[in-house]
Amino acid sequence: MTARYAPSTTTLPVSQWNTILLSQRDLSQQVPINYVTRPGISLTAACFGHSRYGDDAAQTCLSNLLAVGFRRLVVDLYWDAERKEWSLCPVSVPSSGPATQSSPPGTSTILSSTSAEPSTVSTPVASSSPAFSRTLVSRDPYALLGRDSLTSALIAGTSTKGAQIDTAGPTSSPAPPLPEGPYRQLGPYACTPTINLALLTSLLLDYLQMTENTLEAHMIYLILNIHAVASSSSPVAPAQALTASDLPGPSASLNSLFQQSLLNMLYTPSMLKADRTNLNSSWYSVPVPQQPLAPYYTTNIDGNGVRSTSDGWPSESYIEGSHGMRLLVGFGSIDPQMYEYNSTADLEVVFSQGDLWSFTDLTTTSSGNVISGCKSNSKSTDLSNLNASWATSGDISGFDYPAARDESLQPLLNLTTTLAACGLSPMINETIRDVTADTDVTAYWNIPYSAVWSWASGEPRNNSHPAFRCAALDPNLDGRWRVDDCSQRKIVACRSNRPLEWHLSTSSVPYSSADAACSDGTSFEVPRTGIENQYLLAKARDRSDMEEKSIWVNFNSIEVEACWVTGGPNATCPYYQSEMEIQRRTVLVPSIAALIVLVITALTLFVKCNSNRRNSKRKKRGEGGWDYEGYQLSYHCLILISRADMWQSAFVTSNPP
Repeated sequence: MTARYAPSTTTLPVSQWNTILLSQRDLSQQVPINYVTRPGISLTAACFGHSRYGDDAAQTCLSNLLAVGFRRLVVDLYWDAERKEWSLCPVSVPSSGPATQSSPPGTSTILSSTSAEPSTVSTPVASSSPAFSRTLVSRDPYALLGRDSLTSALIAGTSTKGAQIDTAGPTSSPAPPLPEGPYRQLGPYACTPTINLALLTSLLLDYLQMTENTLEAHMIYLILNIHAVASSSSPVAPAQALTASDLPGPSASLNSLFQQSLLNMLYTPSMLKADRTNLNSSWYSVPVPQQPLAPYYTTNIDGNGVRSTSDGWPSESYIEGSHGMRLLVGFGSIDPQMYEYNSTADLEVVFSQGDLWSFTDLTTTSSGNVISGCKSNSKSTDLSNLNASWATSGDISGFDYPAARDESLQPLLNLTTTLAACGLSPMINETIRDVTADTDVTAYWNIPYSAVWSWASGEPRNNSHPAFRCAALDPNLDGRWRVDDCSQRKIVACRSNRPLEWHLSTSSVPYSSADAACSDGTSFEVPRTGIENQYLLAKARDRSDMEEKSIWVNFNSIEVEACWVTGGPNATCPYYQSEMEIQRRTVLVPSIAALIVLVITALTLFVKCNSNRRNSKRKKRGEGGWDYEGYQLSYHCLILISRADMWQSAFVTSNPP
């Protein structure tokens, strides 16, 4: 089945969230991708938690998860040796035979949307995932917007429905739509025959194409857990080990299938290897805003001055801006039944196990507070001592996910917030509130929003006056940021060349003087990740002599309301184009088109005039005596050429170089 990216209207971010998500994305654009936290989720838990595997439901569920901000997707992929395809259903689905009702049978009871009681589901639930319990900016010629259009896009949002974080359980739950048929009932599972890898890749392609612009583009990470399907005759029994003849051949390999469907969107292991081998011609050859920040990786220089790295990863700005790619695919777990599968052949496009994740086991309280496992608890400012590369939450002791419909989300949101601040990507491996994201996405959209580590609740406030558009970190808000009056005097956040090594200015100054307040060897800076923010918060809390507790960070929207940028008070919004430039482009494009038409016309006339001139000595007798043949054409040639010169002169005058 070919799927489309079609999220529910309730998933669209609104008002403040547009600004929050975009500003935090832009902050981390140059940070190597292995140090940027992103919320992840298991599709088995979020989409197939009730053991129902249907095309339409899967399309809606995956679309909703992408729309609300999940950037790491863990997929349980099953090889069906009988049908010779990769399936999302854990059991081999007969391509023919009797289908079930349009709603798969079982003992599930779904309440209507007016019921105040939670539904009960006695159908066995599938286990969650074993391992994880081209240039964008210039592609759209109108990507740069005018002030009014840009402010409207950043502030107004795309929906009038609020996206407030919901912490209490719902008093009612909507009844999911009847699933499409035909389903095949396979023990506890109900699957459609076409629920396969093609559905996943086609939807991802549609999503990546629809969001291929400067304001919506994000990196997506796909982690594949590899399994063999169970037999349809024994759907709850373990899958049998496969022989070499039963395993995927070259045409059905993941390498082949991903190259066919998503090659133009994939940043691959071979690209990473080539980039690392010669940084002079890769990361250091692009504009500075696309270059990965060098302090995050080790660099070697050979005798010819060629720089290389063995542990560095590119930044999102480099992958998107230089390669035009937005997707990385990696292996998660591989079941013993599939050990004979030649996954080495897939490593041209699929990253090896552990390349895109590194589990950290945690101990928490029942309310979601982390006791141990947080990366920012270390006093060391050396990144290599933190094991923070690709850090992902693993087993969590002492915490229970909200499983009942009326259970509060607050502990889960507390945990998600803390993990992001700790330098860990939150990973959801459980079905939240006993609902899947296709039937009720509200339980899921709060998770990516709670992973925001920068702005405080209610921030950033919009203000039409540029003097009230500067960001300050407030220790009393657990290091979150608020918008403040740029003329106020505050201590300044300064940093050396080490990402976690912060210094505070000795004096309080207005925002316009912040850079000059930093001591030699440091500069006015802003945290770019949650763990950087935690280290700055610790430094601020150690400072006891500050009358004004909040401190300036290098982030403002002085030029354009709601467009938050680094670079001090004179920084410009990268998405903004002045009205003069827009007017110039509006005049320039049709003027060039008119000039081209005139040049072509003139060239045509020159040819004819030249031909006429060669024949001008030939005479013919007319009614009024002798005439030169071609005189009338030559006369019109002169008139049109004269007008062409006038148009060209006018064009140059109105559009000076």
